[in-house]
Amino acid sequence: MEGTVNSFLTSKGYGFLRGDDGRDYFVHHRDIVGANPVIEGQRVAFEESATPKGYRARRVRPVEVTGATGYVLPEEVLATRHATLKGWEVLVESRWIISGASRDSPDAAMALLKERARCLGATAVLDVEYSKMRGAESGSGSGTHYFTIHHFDGRPVVAGKPSVHGQHRLDALVGLDARAAQLKKALEAKTQRSRDMATLVVTVILVMAGSACLFMPAIPGWVGLLLLAFVSLFSIALWPAMVTDHDRWLALDE
Repeated sequence: MEGTVNSFLTSKGYGFLRGDDGRDYFVHHRDIVGANPVIEGQRVAFEESATPKGYRARRVRPVEVTGATGYVLPEEVLATRHATLKGWEVLVESRWIISGASRDSPDAAMALLKERARCLGATAVLDVEYSKMRGAESGSGSGTHYFTIHHFDGRPVVAGKPSVHGQHRLDALVGLDARAAQLKKALEAKTQRSRDMATLVVTVILVMAGSACLFMPAIPGWVGLLLLAFVSLFSIALWPAMVTDHDRWLALDE
């Protein structure tokens, strides 16, 4: 009997093939003749066998020699709370943790997590954890408005599987950690520019308030001190509101 390999995970040591008789056969690495594993899309010859759990292929061997094999990647970024991904192999590990948060919905937070993984060149996120927290903001004349912030974090990786139809080479997929480190550095610089701008604005406000107290003799001294104290407290509260932490979502897993 001959057939075509549908899938085979080297890390797990098993997979499935579709026989020319239209049946699906389970393949275990112990049933493969030779030292090399079979790959997706490969034509093989085998001996069919029936077991209580279904059909199984025995003495599996290639019927055609394949050239250099590439990898197929998921069409969309995948996410799982597990350390492995069903149906895929982890080709490139990562030492970084990414996160995505949204006050709109868990789906929006997950979409942001996947988008950030994609910008790093990752195709999957493993060990995903969900959490939520309560946020608050001043309402427009109706008191304080409370809302829920949905948060996901996980470890980006490059997942794929070898295939005779694969268009991606492994040496072109590496470098995930290097890309993350480079992006982290750029984001930290952007955060610092945000802090510098906030500091400049606060400084200008304080200088203007101090000048007003010094050069407006009509203002009593104690009133000027109160005004300066109020402006100082306002500036201290304003500073964090003006700063954006662009790099918070990307962190090295120590």
